[in-house]
Amino acid sequence: QMCIRDRCTPETAKKIVDELLAFTDEADLNIKEELVLKIAILAERFADNLVWYIDVIVKLIQTSGDYITDDIWQRVIQIVTGFGVEQDAELQRYATLKLYTALNLPHIHETLVKIGSYILAEYAKLIVDGNRTPDKIFEVLQRHFVSVSENGKAMLLTAFTKLSNQFPELRDQTQSILEIHTEHWDPDLQQRAVEYLEILQEKPEMQSIREVILQKMPCYSEEIQVNNPLIHRIFELKTGDKNKDPTLDYEKKKLMETQMNTYNTSQQASSVSFQTQKSDALLLNTGGVPQHLLGNPLYELCSKKIAQDVPNIMRVPDSIKSMNFKNMNEFKQLVTTTTGILYQDDEIQIDYKSEFQTTTGRIAMQFVSKTGKTLEQVSLMVSNTPELYFNLSPVKYDGNPKVMMQTASLAPAPAIPILTLKYVCNGQNRSFDVALPVVANKFITPADIPLDTYTKFFAEYTTAKNNNYYRLDNFIRNPAPNNVPVSEVLKKFGSLLSGGLNLKANGIPDMNNLKIVYAAGQYQFKPESGDQKNLPIMVEVEGFQEQPEYLRISLRAAGSGEVIKNIYQFILMYLGV
Repeated sequence: QMCIRDRCTPETAKKIVDELLAFTDEADLNIKEELVLKIAILAERFADNLVWYIDVIVKLIQTSGDYITDDIWQRVIQIVTGFGVEQDAELQRYATLKLYTALNLPHIHETLVKIGSYILAEYAKLIVDGNRTPDKIFEVLQRHFVSVSENGKAMLLTAFTKLSNQFPELRDQTQSILEIHTEHWDPDLQQRAVEYLEILQEKPEMQSIREVILQKMPCYSEEIQVNNPLIHRIFELKTGDKNKDPTLDYEKKKLMETQMNTYNTSQQASSVSFQTQKSDALLLNTGGVPQHLLGNPLYELCSKKIAQDVPNIMRVPDSIKSMNFKNMNEFKQLVTTTTGILYQDDEIQIDYKSEFQTTTGRIAMQFVSKTGKTLEQVSLMVSNTPELYFNLSPVKYDGNPKVMMQTASLAPAPAIPILTLKYVCNGQNRSFDVALPVVANKFITPADIPLDTYTKFFAEYTTAKNNNYYRLDNFIRNPAPNNVPVSEVLKKFGSLLSGGLNLKANGIPDMNNLKIVYAAGQYQFKPESGDQKNLPIMVEVEGFQEQPEYLRISLRAAGSGEVIKNIYQFILMYLGV
């Protein structure tokens, strides 16, 4: 095996990469995939400027397009978009121009079309001039439409829609293409065409949705910059199967054990300094078995999985439904999604878009008058947030009033923030409160850990007499009718835990014969003074076909009980409780 990465230096990188690029034409097919991957890694790692990196990847696609996997070309998009808070406009312009030129060639690889469709849709304005008009940019993309796969066509439809939003003169062409595909046999293409066609309609409510959905993509997190997915691909190539990769499996175990063992001893004062009085208020005062579990028919079956005679056994928290938020339905939807409507009535609609990375988040809101009357003197205040930091920008009045806000998690599991909105419409002062979906799961990162590691820690967190561990157990009614198999109900729980609450869910014994769904993750926060902290979270949902009316739900955490209290409440909220 080659040790090129170890021998390469910034001084020798360009020469080595050029020689490898030349070798790709005659390389043995058995090593070509690994060779292409290593060229991509070297080009990023040793680039003295990213312009050279863009040149290398474009040339690599042109010579070895069939060996360019999704993670390679998606990494290009990440680098051009930028990481953190700053974007490199010069790099974006160079990449856009480079890809525009490449797309002008008659026969190019589909991967180049995919990258070009994304980059041109985002940054076309940077290269528009007398020779490169919006029409020409559109035509350069459209000429490749018939030759790419359905996946490529889907990306092009998105590109056409975003370009037509930036350049209104392209809207008629885009709508014609979309109309043709509203009856396409591929369901993804058909759905995109229908939705994009609706978004482009000249309706007042669609303008606000376009501004939210079709806006330029924000930077990626700095964590993604550091954790290059291409490095993990090297391990996959060694075994041919990422699920059997012992190196990755070992790294997962080591990482989780390091992080979870941070809370292994109650004597470590530093690890409990962030506990709150609220956590203490959630605890049962009596030892032994939690009384609310004893009468349930599942208790004997599950007793070994239930926390008993240990500290920090938690009360069952109150339902979120009892809080009677003015925007309860919209809040429920946005807990598990990033974009939608925060609130609406006969007079106003609040469009909402958010993005969260580790301990921080960004939120954009737009306030749309539904009566045609101008919204004036818009002001906002966020309250009920001792565990969160908020920074609100001044309201902008170009078109509909808009506001941006930044938020950061300062302590375990924030209370649900309350947004107070005040404005004047048609001479009348308005004011009301709504719940803001900046909640615990937004700061959770999924943890994909092997079953044996998970089992070990779940048992420890259940039975150890450790004041750092928090445990919540309950039996909840099965929300499905009696004729629905328990395994199907557990699949729905798995989807909620993974897709909505940002945990990593797995099944026991497997997803085709589910008896238990288990999920793991880490709640991340950074105190105003101090380093970032990661609190382990585990959730189990178990069902029994012989006792289908109830499910066992068990949650475990270290450092604070607030996180799993919130997760439990969100699960029940989606059950309608």
